Amino acid sequence: MVIPPGFSTLNPVQSYDFSQAYGYSNLDTSRFEIGTDATFRFTPRFYMTGAYRYLEYNDDEPVLVDSTGSIDLYSLGLGWKF
Repeated sequence: MVIPPGFSTLNPVQSYDFSQAYGYSNLDTSRFEIGTDATFRFTPRFYMTGAYRYLEYNDDEPVLVDSTGSIDLYSLGLGWKF
């Protein structure tokens, strides 16, 4: 990333170059996420909605602790349009 000429003059507070920030960490992670939702209308104004989401997080190269895990998230709700 190249800083254009005059950037530091116009933005004195933002003069740090972050172009090499990616090299400061050796974290290696991967994530998988999938989900679905559905809505059922009882009447044109009253409805019920539900959702499911699965998340899987893998710490492929643990540094201090292995934070690998997964979670199932469910939600259910009722709604009224007015």
